[in-house]
Amino acid sequence: MASANPLKQILDIRRAEWPQALLMFSYFFLVITTFWILKPLKKGLFIGFYQQPGFDLGSWHMSAPQAELLAKVLNMVVAMAAVAAFSLLSRTLQRQRLTVAFCAFFLVTFAGYALTIDGAGSLTVWSFYLFGDLYSTLMVATFFAFLNDSVQPDEAKRLYGLIGLGGVSGGWFGTEVLRAYISDLSSAEWMWICLGVTAAIAGIALLAGRLFDRKPSVSVPATKAPAPAAAAAAGNPAIEGARLVFRSPYLLSVVAIVGLYEMVSTIMDFQFSSTVAHYTSGAELK
Repeated sequence: MASANPLKQILDIRRAEWPQALLMFSYFFLVITTFWILKPLKKGLFIGFYQQPGFDLGSWHMSAPQAELLAKVLNMVVAMAAVAAFSLLSRTLQRQRLTVAFCAFFLVTFAGYALTIDGAGSLTVWSFYLFGDLYSTLMVATFFAFLNDSVQPDEAKRLYGLIGLGGVSGGWFGTEVLRAYISDLSSAEWMWICLGVTAAIAGIALLAGRLFDRKPSVSVPATKAPAPAAAAAAGNPAIEGARLVFRSPYLLSVVAIVGLYEMVSTIMDFQFSSTVAHYTSGAELK
């Protein structure tokens, strides 16, 4: 017999779980909203800055879209450093503390860009482009670390649908807000807006952390102490993770899919940037 309320099958959330679910929905919503505000801003600033003069790397003269490809390569280097920093901090800080630590970093950074981004020079243009991806790398990883540390598997089956919807709706909301007001606000004003949103994320994380801390802890069966070799492997998560991937055909398939996606995405983004740079200029790039 069909359920009288199909929505209940999708959002089968218990009454006591709604505050936590809505807080995590809001957390993810604001993170993705901020990312989709930053992404067009950083691209427009970068392409606009190098559209006329181009970029010289030694004897190689690059157009603005070509220079952006170089910035994407540097993004991978920054992402590796970010993963190392995240791994280090996540061992000592958990839940809301990790979120607050990264939010504090981004609050200071947003304030710095708010004071310098209008009339930016090459250093600000390059660093802001890298900063846009750094924000998503750290804040999304921090969000899921918070969620993984707070939600039990049986709860995840009920909560993740609504929480995932927060990310999807945040992407839509961020792009629509930027599209509607991009001409009315300066880049510095957008930075102040992102600063305010990041402060709100920190507040939500603190409140959600208090709620999760009140939940009864789940007892974990005692296990034997790991052997020295296993402890050494556990101390290097990057190497252990690589071994796990290469031992699993499933994970290798996931890596292949992600790799193909990144290649196709980069090619399409280069084509988009080249088209935009060819047909638009100045304020039209915003």
